[in-house]
Amino acid sequence: MDDFPDLSDPLPLPPPALLHHSLRLIPDPRDQRRPKHALPDLLFISLYSLLTGGDSFQDMADFASDEAAWLRTVIPFKGGPPSHDTFTRVFALLDTHAFEGAVRHWMRQLIPVTPAPSGSGPASPALRQVACDGKKLRGSRRGQPGALQMAVTVNLWSIEEGLCLAQRRIPETSGEGPQCELPLRHLQLKGVILSGDAAYCQHSLASYVNA
Repeated sequence: MDDFPDLSDPLPLPPPALLHHSLRLIPDPRDQRRPKHALPDLLFISLYSLLTGGDSFQDMADFASDEAAWLRTVIPFKGGPPSHDTFTRVFALLDTHAFEGAVRHWMRQLIPVTPAPSGSGPASPALRQVACDGKKLRGSRRGQPGALQMAVTVNLWSIEEGLCLAQRRIPETSGEGPQCELPLRHLQLKGVILSGDAAYCQHSLASYVNA
């Protein structure tokens, strides 16, 4: 990947290239003597497949084959279209926390910065709203008829950018408020308006945010 700038390089890049740039933060869990496809390439393809309606490893392989010409304009893509087995093996080994961190790194670069007035110091992020809300996940129904349950997550949604900044699954024995605290730890909240419904009106959560 010598044709691409280092992660410290300030060169401005379009959003797709920025995503591939951030995916390079993820350590490759595979045997380095054997991989044919670069890990950032595989993850870039998988994310764009999902964004365009794909929902399986076969869809990822089909996307790589169908969009090979476009992919080569954005990423190195030196190994050619990978098979669905390649995606299966990679995701079985992938460090999900590192993956989430890389995607969050990408999203931070998409958030615009409001320049500070001349002579008043460095630029600071624009005041923005982050909404906390619980969502039932489509396609997650399980159990017997009459007693169906669905997976529920708490999402932190950036209103201006239209991006989900963080997400955490809510256990059946918990609620939205208590599960919101952990993803908040990973966000820079200075200059942010944090909103939520009555489920978040709790002393512990308010004290954490104010701290």
